[in-house]
Amino acid sequence: MLTGRRLTGRRVRRVRLRLGETQVEFARRFRVDQSTISRWEADELPVQQLMRATVEEILSQLECVGAAA
Repeated sequence: MLTGRRLTGRRVRRVRLRLGETQVEFARRFRVDQSTISRWEADELPVQQLMRATVEEILSQLECVGAAA
């Protein structure tokens, strides 16, 4: 279920920090390199269209988990 929230670097970073994960740990969730997470957070690298829905869904789920913790 997509929340309609925009996929931004600020949102990626906020979720990662809320979970207490490093960029390396967070990158493992998405099976990408740490540098990809760094560029996502800096809004320097757009999430590829094929991966966008997956990333948005995972962020939405993690935001719910983080809010419940």
